[in-house]
Amino acid sequence: MPLANCSENMSQCSMPPQGKDPNEITKEILDSLSKTGIWEGEILNIRKNGQEFWCCAKVSLIEHPVHGKAFISIHNDITERKNVQNALKKSEQLYRSLFDNMLNAVVYCRMNFDENGKPCDYTYLSVNKTFNAIVGVENVVGKKATEIVPGIRESDPELLEIYGRVASTGKPERFEIYIAIRQNWFMISAFCPEPGCFVAVFDIITERKRIEEKLRESEEIFRYFMEYSPVYVFYKDENLRSFKLSRNFEKMLGKPMEELLGKSMEELFPSELGKKMAEDDRRLISEGKAREFEEELNGRIYTTIKFPIRRQGKPDCLAGFTIDITEHRQTETEKLKLQNQLTQAQKLESIGRLAGGIAHDFNNMLA
Repeated sequence: MPLANCSENMSQCSMPPQGKDPNEITKEILDSLSKTGIWEGEILNIRKNGQEFWCCAKVSLIEHPVHGKAFISIHNDITERKNVQNALKKSEQLYRSLFDNMLNAVVYCRMNFDENGKPCDYTYLSVNKTFNAIVGVENVVGKKATEIVPGIRESDPELLEIYGRVASTGKPERFEIYIAIRQNWFMISAFCPEPGCFVAVFDIITERKRIEEKLRESEEIFRYFMEYSPVYVFYKDENLRSFKLSRNFEKMLGKPMEELLGKSMEELFPSELGKKMAEDDRRLISEGKAREFEEELNGRIYTTIKFPIRRQGKPDCLAGFTIDITEHRQTETEKLKLQNQLTQAQKLESIGRLAGGIAHDFNNMLA
């Protein structure tokens, strides 16, 4: 093509890369041709049917015997390659967005080993924003862990051992660990993206561990209470079957605990009593309020207080405690008996005094 028509033809047959003006790319090509006699680059062309396509162009300046200076342009269609590149770019942008905005801290590191092959340090290759916030240090990429957290090798050797094992074996590990130098508990998932390296995704779980410890303490206290309580304590599930029972139920019912749990009241107690208990339980759940009952078993008298347990806003389980009041009732009976005897004695004493007075008055009349 004659060089005189170069500018016009370039403007008509191609489009510049994104972000460049058509006249700008044309000027760039002509300047390169005038200086070096050649230009190479990627341009967005337009087919005759109006369809756009990417091509890799090589433009060379030549001497034509008729037209004088002219150029030859060789175009290779690279649309598919550009589509792949664009897809990869979008994927990398998505990955970077996820990486930077994850609530968990993420680090990509290269493991460092000493002369004996033992893990001694690691170098940060990439970290996300959450990691920077947790550590409180910026610009850690390219630096070693012992630079960012001095003393970590001595205070937390287990962490280095785990990271070293993951980087060496390629086997992922998930673990909870207390990092002394940070005075925090961490949940960490580590995997190996390439030999000698590891990625760690972690979160601080100190508050969760504190809650779990409090829960364990509460469960331990509850266990001791159920083991040694002099009061009979029970908890029944949504099917009104025994779910938790204090240890003293074994003595009351004459069976080991494993034979008592998961049973209905009809299975645990004599038929009439068990049937009455089940009916009381259903009525209590229906009414949704606590009630007190008195029951008799094997010659013993018990008073029981039951109350509903609300889950999801409605009562569907129940719990309570039972007290053996046999001795108390006997004491009350004896007390009532003594009171009656005292009243009777007081009546007899009053009658005796009245009779004595009458006799005294009668004697005076005779005198």
